Amino acid sequence: MQVVFDGLPSPGYGKYDVAIDDVTFLDCQTGVVYNDTSMNCTFETGYCGFFQESMDNFDWTRTNRSTPSSGTGPDRDHTTGHGFYIYIETSSPRRYGEKAQLTSGVQKATDQTGACLTFWYHMFGPYVSTLNVYMRTGGSTVNNSVIWTRSKSVGNVWTQAQRWITSTQPYQVMFEGTVGHSYLGDIALDDISLMPGQCPASYVCDFEVDTCGYTQDTNDNFDWTRWRNGTTSLNTGPSYDHTTDSSLGYYMYIESSTPRVGGDTARLTSPSYPAVTAPKCVKFWYHMYGNQVGQLNVYVKSQGVMGTAAWSKSFNQLNQWHHGTVDVNKQTAWQIVFEGVIGSGYHGDIAIDDIRIVDGKCPVPGSCTFEYDTCGYSDGHNNGDQFDWLRSSGGTLSVGTGPSVDHTSNSDQGYYMYIEASGRNRNDRAWLYSEYLLPTSSSCLSFWYFMYGKDVGALRVYQANPSKSTLIWSMNGNQGQQWINARLHINSTVSYQLIFDGEIGTGYQGDISIDDIAITLGLCNATTATTPTAATTTVTYAPTVVDCNFDSDNICHWHQDTTDDFDWTLQKNSTGSINTGPTFDHTTQTSKGYYIYTEASGKRGNSSARIISPSITVDTVGKCLKFFFHMYGGQVGRLDAYAMQGTTLGKPIFTRIGEQNNQWNYGDIYLTPQTLSTPQTGSTVIQLAFEGKIGTGYQGDIALDDISLNDGPCPPDR
Repeated sequence: MQVVFDGLPSPGYGKYDVAIDDVTFLDCQTGVVYNDTSMNCTFETGYCGFFQESMDNFDWTRTNRSTPSSGTGPDRDHTTGHGFYIYIETSSPRRYGEKAQLTSGVQKATDQTGACLTFWYHMFGPYVSTLNVYMRTGGSTVNNSVIWTRSKSVGNVWTQAQRWITSTQPYQVMFEGTVGHSYLGDIALDDISLMPGQCPASYVCDFEVDTCGYTQDTNDNFDWTRWRNGTTSLNTGPSYDHTTDSSLGYYMYIESSTPRVGGDTARLTSPSYPAVTAPKCVKFWYHMYGNQVGQLNVYVKSQGVMGTAAWSKSFNQLNQWHHGTVDVNKQTAWQIVFEGVIGSGYHGDIAIDDIRIVDGKCPVPGSCTFEYDTCGYSDGHNNGDQFDWLRSSGGTLSVGTGPSVDHTSNSDQGYYMYIEASGRNRNDRAWLYSEYLLPTSSSCLSFWYFMYGKDVGALRVYQANPSKSTLIWSMNGNQGQQWINARLHINSTVSYQLIFDGEIGTGYQGDISIDDIAITLGLCNATTATTPTAATTTVTYAPTVVDCNFDSDNICHWHQDTTDDFDWTLQKNSTGSINTGPTFDHTTQTSKGYYIYTEASGKRGNSSARIISPSITVDTVGKCLKFFFHMYGGQVGRLDAYAMQGTTLGKPIFTRIGEQNNQWNYGDIYLTPQTLSTPQTGSTVIQLAFEGKIGTGYQGDIALDDISLNDGPCPPDR
């Protein structure tokens, strides 16, 4: 605490003197100063009893306007829609990791019922970092303890947070905002209050600070564990939590190692919720990875009775987070119970995260209005795309582009998903993945899209499964200032995902939005054209160690196999034999460009030449190997591609035999751990290999050029 004596002279008096002396404090307790004001603050008339810390990097700012940067921050306060709020401005001269701290006055110790801290926060923008809330005791920063935290964008929306506080000694509450990697990372606060007593049972839990009132059952065999980073056993459990997708975030899991035995159960029970007058939906994310996974059951417990499971899943569900939902329509008080059952061994860890209870019936998997959240849709987790889709309401933050209302409610209060073109590079892409959907013989995918602005790029929809990704719809360019419906027939014999791929165009007036995704059984009543529209932009990807166009007169990071019969040859212009091989390379289509080829002259039939890539890791998102090949001549043999696990070639992942016309042909292969010769369930290290085999004579040259690799599904066929 500081006491400031401020001398204010009367105007017109010229010189003046002010003196003070003998300042004393009476009946003070060292380090304890109680505020006369409460922590309740709407910021309409100032900062109330809060003060800016002096040992941080910069200050919170109070305003009644939108933040200065487009693409981040709120455009109005929460209290009235035209009043004041506070925020951190992350534009220059701010740097990544800098912090701004706002602290309350000292509050008296609570009684046994504690106090409920409530506040509204706004975290919107592609580079939002973290908002932390600390409880400080002892009058020293040494005794700061995190009581609430949130990271990354949660949409262009004010969101309520509550936290129950108990303290046997005087305390303060401190709000800390952290700067992200760019100016598009403003964080705002409004309507802070502290009321005596417990908070209502939370309808949201991400386990970042504690278990949110969830309790361990005392009649089961063991307990769930709150944890972060990987679990203690290899090849099972999540590497990261779902909330933050980082080693810093927490989740709950069951550890299946000794002394656990098959059939042991652990149950985690929610707080009690009041009887519902209208249906509610429990949403959660679960992770079941390992070849000895048992079972995860979810019950709706009422009047002490669990009954039968309302939701259940068994066995290995691959190394990724999945979305689950349970409908609730209880006329009496109720609780949710998560029951984990041990499987056949220690490779059977099961985890849950991000539980949320919302109004209304649960949507059909794959369907979403985005009014409450993103349902089971999630971003690409940096697996090949450059940025994320954002959930927003009202207009986007650039003029001349984007919608002003959502499609569901046709108002600025409704929500949709969009890609913000401001601050992005041309051809940057954002991927939005659905949860895995069940096989279907005939379903209809319906969605609404808004592509308005002179710089709009492209919107694509893919249907992806573990073995391939197929482009099923595409649109590019300005489609006018309107929501437009698209309907597509879907069928799949295996589980699949939908991927919405937004690509940035030529400038900031290129926002693209989607809303009201719905999947229904049966044929669509009316459909849009399913023939992809050719995009005016060119898809580009970050470079990898696999990429090679051979124009530096070498084979880049690839190497010749020493266990084959001969080597691939670097070449420009035509090969040495007539009526076989290419005339020019594929990259430049001139005599200056290089490619590699197998020279068939003087070779015995079935002789082979192989080139091998550096090691790469393939995870469940997959990778796409792309290349151009030339197989021209009446005696052409065979071209194979392999994904080597260890030193074994395995089965070919691509094969062409015989003449393929006198032209460069395009090839691509979508690789996941499940498509390898020895299928895997998690990330796997492989090497790629191309093998050319000699045919029946000298007119059998085979050529390769422009090899490249990208994360995620393959782009549209050329």
